[in-house]
Amino acid sequence: MEMVEVRQGSITDVECDVAVVNLFRGVKHPGGATGAMDRAMNGAITRAIADFDGELGECLVLDGQGSVKAKKVLVVGLGSSASFGYEEVEKAAYAAAKEGLKHGRTIATIIHGAGIGGLDPVEAAKRVASGSKKAFEEAGASDAKLLIVEFNPEKAKAVEEALKGG
Repeated sequence: MEMVEVRQGSITDVECDVAVVNLFRGVKHPGGATGAMDRAMNGAITRAIADFDGELGECLVLDGQGSVKAKKVLVVGLGSSASFGYEEVEKAAYAAAKEGLKHGRTIATIIHGAGIGGLDPVEAAKRVASGSKKAFEEAGASDAKLLIVEFNPEKAKAVEEALKGG
């Protein structure tokens, strides 16, 4: 069974053990997919991040509360938006997968950096897959599954084709 799968849609609608969203350092009012997740959870992320710095790889795990399809929601810090690049995407994905495995085997994630981060979604998705696979392998989690979730249908198709080819 393939370890990585691409899904088109909203991260709030994906059935999984852990849904991964992200935040840059210092953000207190999330936007994009993280904002959508926060709205679906009635502001739970905004309340929880009061003491969350958003340092690269920092993880915050919340209960999905039945308001989203994920059992747990993990917010991973992306560090500074000014110094954010593909290496940081991989490090954030690794940290999120490593923490996520403590809560289940099916991890759904957005593509870190592909939205407000301004990175190429295909390259960023490859780095998300690479970082996550490394965490899965280190944990001996051969049964783990990564669902890369992209809202935009064209981007989702491009990412799926790139990951199948590489």
